Amino acid sequence: MALERNEQLMTFAEYRELPEGCYNLIEGHLIMTPAPSLWHQCLSSRLNDALKAYVSSRNLGWVYYAPLDVILSETFPPIVMQPDVLFVARDGEAQRTSKGIAGPPALVIEVLSPSNQSLDAIKKRALYERFGVQEYWMVLPDMAQVEVLRREGERFARPLLLEAPDVLATPLLPGFGLDLAGLFAPED
Repeated sequence: MALERNEQLMTFAEYRELPEGCYNLIEGHLIMTPAPSLWHQCLSSRLNDALKAYVSSRNLGWVYYAPLDVILSETFPPIVMQPDVLFVARDGEAQRTSKGIAGPPALVIEVLSPSNQSLDAIKKRALYERFGVQEYWMVLPDMAQVEVLRREGERFARPLLLEAPDVLATPLLPGFGLDLAGLFAPED
C-alpha cells in the first residue's frame, strides 16, 4: 500500500533533501511506496530495454527508469513523480537537468502493483494529463494487459486496452512494436 505522509505539506526543497528512495510528491503530499515485486521489475526492465534499444538506435531521445524524478511543478505545492519507465523526446517539452526531468516526458509507463493501483490509475493519470504527457501506458501485470492513453488536444482519449497477441506501438516512435506475448512471457 502506498503510504501518504499526513503532516504539513512538503516543499520542493524539502523533498530534494530526502534520502534516495521510491517517492512521489503530489501537491505537497509525500507518498512513499514499498519496493516493487520481482515480476514488476521484470516487466519494467523488458519495457525499458525494448524502448531504450529502439530510441538509442535512432537518436530520438532518452529512456530512463525509476527511480528518477520527473518534476512537473516546483511551485508550491510541488508535483514530482517517479514513473517506472519514461521517454524524453529529443525535440520534446521535457528537459534533462541535474535534478531529474523537468516538464512532461513524451511517454510515461507505470507498472501497476496492488499497492499503487489507485495512485497510478487515478491521481497520476490526472496529473500526467494535466501537465501534458503525450502518452501514458499502464501495465496491468495480473491481467497481462496494457492500457494505453494518448493525448487528443488537452485530454487523453478513450483508453486502448491491449493484450496478447497485440503489439504495443506508439505514434511517438514510428516503427516501434513490442509483442505483448513476449512482454508477459514467464521468466525462465
